[in-house]
Amino acid sequence: MVKRCEIAITYCNNSCPHFYHKYEDFENVWCGKLEKKVFDAGECDPIMFDYTQREIPDVCPLEDI
Repeated sequence: MVKRCEIAITYCNNSCPHFYHKYEDFENVWCGKLEKKVFDAGECDPIMFDYTQREIPDVCPLEDI
């Protein structure tokens, strides 16, 4: 028997296709869809594997799920 897995999308981290850390902006969190910074990166944020759970910004262009 095979079980199905459901993957919950977490916004503003690596699970979001529009998420990225901008090198020129001290690795702050940017949204590629909005083309602007949405969060300041914390000192302990793992830049290469940033799975930090963050609040969905009010300006998020994605539909609610």
